[in-house]
Amino acid sequence: MMKEITNNSGKLIVALCCLVTSLNLWADSYSNSVCVQQTVQDTIENLFREEMSHFPQEKLYLQTDRGIYMSGETLWFRAHLVDALMLKQANASRYVYVELVNPLGNLVERVKIRPDSLGCFYGHIPLGEDLPEGNYSLRAYTWFMQNIGEEYFPHKLIYISDPVSEAISPEISYSAENNDIHAEIHFLSKPDNRSVTPTQAILFPDGDRDKEGKVLSLEGENIHYTFKKKEIPASRTFLLQTVYDGKISNRYFRIPELSKTFDVAFFPEGGHAAQSTTIKMAFKAIDADGLSTEVEGQVFDEEGQVCADFKSQHLGMGSFRMYYVPGKKYHAVCSDGTGVSKRFDLPEPSPDAISLNTLWSKDYLRVSLSKSPDTPLGTSLTLVAHLRGIVLYAQPWDDKQNYVDFEKDFFPAGIVHFLLVDEGRNILSERLVFSLQKSALAQTEVRPDRENYLAREKVDMDIQIKDINGNPMSGNFALAVVDRTDVKPDTVSNIVSTLLLTSDLKGHIESPLSYLQDSRSSSYALDLLMMTQGWRKYNIPEVLKGNVTSALPYNLELGDEVSGKVELSLIHI
Repeated sequence: MMKEITNNSGKLIVALCCLVTSLNLWADSYSNSVCVQQTVQDTIENLFREEMSHFPQEKLYLQTDRGIYMSGETLWFRAHLVDALMLKQANASRYVYVELVNPLGNLVERVKIRPDSLGCFYGHIPLGEDLPEGNYSLRAYTWFMQNIGEEYFPHKLIYISDPVSEAISPEISYSAENNDIHAEIHFLSKPDNRSVTPTQAILFPDGDRDKEGKVLSLEGENIHYTFKKKEIPASRTFLLQTVYDGKISNRYFRIPELSKTFDVAFFPEGGHAAQSTTIKMAFKAIDADGLSTEVEGQVFDEEGQVCADFKSQHLGMGSFRMYYVPGKKYHAVCSDGTGVSKRFDLPEPSPDAISLNTLWSKDYLRVSLSKSPDTPLGTSLTLVAHLRGIVLYAQPWDDKQNYVDFEKDFFPAGIVHFLLVDEGRNILSERLVFSLQKSALAQTEVRPDRENYLAREKVDMDIQIKDINGNPMSGNFALAVVDRTDVKPDTVSNIVSTLLLTSDLKGHIESPLSYLQDSRSSSYALDLLMMTQGWRKYNIPEVLKGNVTSALPYNLELGDEVSGKVELSLIHI
């Protein structure tokens, strides 16, 4: 069960989901630290400000009491709704929607919740006793958040288990023949892993129990079924129903991609490859399931000469140095370690490309340009940096200076979007950089009154929430109490990785917490992510042209609305 706790005194009660942003501290000193000239730079800042006034945005983080449930149990949650800029509690939207989606992508349950007197959103979803076992998804959003699209909604994976699966567990192996998939099913009893045979087994190829299933032959230890190509659903998910010891069990299974194929995309730093100069090239490899796969390979020119070697370093991503000779074309040959090799063409270079390069040092961030030696730089370029839509820097690029340095603490925590803009406000280059400020994170200390307790005995805890300087903090927090022998902590994502990282990036991010560890390898991986994943919350090219958002299809939901009609019946006497 989730419990809301509020305390404004020096010692605060527990916060497992607590994030403090330094943006509000920075905002007071912003006008004193950034000097913007009254030309193109001023116009750019005004356009960004106008866009934000027309299209303010919200973010959500969904906290559940745990990540694994039994069918028939209750799922408790807390939705942390904040404004996207300051990351502070937001209550413009008066309702939050939370949906439970099954492995087929179908909606199972939707709840609509409103805030309590403190502006906190929390509730529960009853899990039906007949829910099949499998991986489900929770998604949360406000009505207004639909303006940015579902790909930006927070999603949380949970696993729902069928109690009957504690007695019998299907083990399935797959093999491919042409375009068909063969499934070999073997049943084991728990906990002794003894081979057993169910009384009945029915397979629903598209996962829909309302349709007629395929009754499987139970002769022999292993049961066989072949999925024809046209029978494999888009979700690649089927349902297996078994009857064992008089009990019915339902469980979803996903048909894996067995084809040994993968794809590798290459990303020149800054978006464009310049000729006759050394550039940084990032890459990302994904397999047929859309998840990362590790690769290694070499770059060749059109004459077959090796120009570079590379190897992925984190979740299929890596980088290498590349030099484009004018007039030559390049390709890469990649291997995924299973004996499969594929050829990919590298991006074509541009003779007049000018690209942004960034490099973090210990105390500062250096921004420089890469271009062909013969490409004129021009005198009307502007370097712009914004974070979640607010312009932090907008200054002309000094063509006599090779780089611009920013102190490490100049940018608040989050994704900084650098733009190189010409006099017509056209974007020549873009570069994402993540600013990880420890001052944005709260420090939590938990001290129980003693080490051991009897069953159902009261537990008193002293829980303190402090900032980086050790000062007590106030706010509202959510606490989930679970049995650590049954529930493992979430090591994939948390409120920090959601609000600062994944909520600003389009597409699926694998293991977002792995990028926020205090290590050089994590910092390197985080920069690779910035080079291979785009920030697209606002349509920046249109904003710079002056085409700011004028109307939105989804308005702020300030209260309940009902619609209908009144019918009048006349009675003749």
